[in-house]
Amino acid sequence: AEPYTLHLTCAHDTCTVDLAPLIARGGVFAPLRDREVFARVTLGANGRWVEWPDGPDLCADALWLAAHGAHDLA
Repeated sequence: AEPYTLHLTCAHDTCTVDLAPLIARGGVFAPLRDREVFARVTLGANGRWVEWPDGPDLCADALWLAAHGAHDLA
């Protein structure tokens, strides 16, 4: 698996989204370059987002759209 990839199980399918381009932009996502920090990802309430301790979060809908080529996170 790629180092900055999330494998998601959604209501109707499973998908994979590569966050490397987003992390490469830096800003609030810069700490996620540390693979130990990236690995601390957790699922938010009711599966509506993913989040990192003391860091950013990403909406589940945006992740799904990015995984299916309909949205660019970066």
